[in-house]
Amino acid sequence: MKVILLLPISLPLVCLVISAKSANYQLLVISNSTIYRGASRILTEDLDETGSARFSKLLCAAMCLNLSWCNLWCLDPVENSTCHLFRMYVVAQYKENNMADAITCYTSSITDYVVGAAITGAPADSTMAARVISSLMDGIYTNQAGECYFSGDRYNPFIKLDIGSAKPIRRILIVLQPNSNVVKFYDIEARVGLEDKAEAAFSEYLFFGTFPGPSSVAQEIIFEKDPPVMARYVTIQRWSDRSQCPFEQTNNNYYCMMQLCHLEIG
Repeated sequence: MKVILLLPISLPLVCLVISAKSANYQLLVISNSTIYRGASRILTEDLDETGSARFSKLLCAAMCLNLSWCNLWCLDPVENSTCHLFRMYVVAQYKENNMADAITCYTSSITDYVVGAAITGAPADSTMAARVISSLMDGIYTNQAGECYFSGDRYNPFIKLDIGSAKPIRRILIVLQPNSNVVKFYDIEARVGLEDKAEAAFSEYLFFGTFPGPSSVAQEIIFEKDPPVMARYVTIQRWSDRSQCPFEQTNNNYYCMMQLCHLEIG
């Protein structure tokens, strides 16, 4: 599909927008076969009279900036007059294993402490063996429900991260599942601290943010602190009385679980 772009006539304004955002994109390398699971929106322009592509790195960055859903962009490695824009999440710390068809992309997720951290938490639901907690640690999410972590039925399910050393934490991003079951995500609390604590003592950590619900499909939940908080440990936990958890007709009981699809801390 060919898209005709209408840009503002005011060139100084365009330059300011490009400069501000392009400085906040981080270069990374990602597998071509991996990235196209993310379903790109493709923008294409004709070549000009000299045969040069009208799309440049700065113009791609500007396009991504002006689209609220865009988190990642790539110039096509073959047709450099094509810019691919993605809603998928890829942090700058992501490490690509399949270099055979790797291409160069730029992400807006610059600082992230999740990749390389140690993580513990409630075991995954036994009926969804692929949706394990480690799926939150690879730094990439292509908006597929199968990539989400899905805890089993447990009173106050949680995840706990050890990011290795005390670091300034300004922002915690949680991305929710891309389907209607997202309505079951509520009563969530995030806390941070400097010392390792057992689950029974999580309430002693510094309160960082809460999400009471309701939630919506593929929602981004963002907790922020300004100034940032120095911390090494991060917990995300569901706090619900069992009677407030979703009622499952299949087992005639309340089902307390927690499902999240992507996590960034920085």
